[in-house]
Amino acid sequence: MQQAFSDDWFLDGRLLLRQPVKGHRVGTDALLLAAITPAQGRVCDLGSGVGAIGLALALDGTNQVVLVERDPVFADHARHNITLAGLGEQVRLVQTDVFDRKAFLQQPELADQSFDAVATNPPFDQALRGRASPSPLKQAAHAMQGGNLTEWLKAGARLLKDGGVLTLIHRADRLADILQAMPRRLGGVTILPVQPLAEQVATRLLIAATAGSRAALTLLPPLILHGRDGCFMPDIEQVHQGRAAISMRTGLSVLSQ
Repeated sequence: MQQAFSDDWFLDGRLLLRQPVKGHRVGTDALLLAAITPAQGRVCDLGSGVGAIGLALALDGTNQVVLVERDPVFADHARHNITLAGLGEQVRLVQTDVFDRKAFLQQPELADQSFDAVATNPPFDQALRGRASPSPLKQAAHAMQGGNLTEWLKAGARLLKDGGVLTLIHRADRLADILQAMPRRLGGVTILPVQPLAEQVATRLLIAATAGSRAALTLLPPLILHGRDGCFMPDIEQVHQGRAAISMRTGLSVLSQ
């Protein structure tokens, strides 16, 4: 049976995405990750879903983007979204499984040390912590199937040139697992906690790590999403509109030129 989908505008009307009505939906997580990822050189969106992060980076000036997605429904939507955005010369889709090492290594677009940045919003292992979602698409997006976080991050690190940056968004309660899973090739790990409100604990972590770096870990002051009125903070609203990036040196948003 064909999955119902919707066409939704993002980045202040600059990006139209087709995505399933049921299952994982593009939201703040994807836009925050795009905002911390360097939009230059060659970038891989690892586990791209419908392509939101990679397409946002392409619109922001990234020379070449490769989307990597294994789920056929998400991959079909990503292909449609590439065409819809008119970015066929700039963005490629590789439909393969991160955990199928042989198939992954055979992809010419995914050569070792060929990317300046890798952005990833990996499955959060939801099915391992409680009742799995009844939606197959949500399970595919939220639960690791066929591997673990260590293997996922190792695949991302392998793609990076020396000095390249891996960016990641994940659940805050998985910090210990993330640090344990971080490949030895990645250093200079910088962590930016994301809090819904100033008085609440962090629910997400934005993380950046550099291939070949030996710099010490850095913990930045938290990024606050909402004010007391429930509305997005002004700098977060700028991120939603695609008008600001987030510095992983200071944790502050910087207006795009």
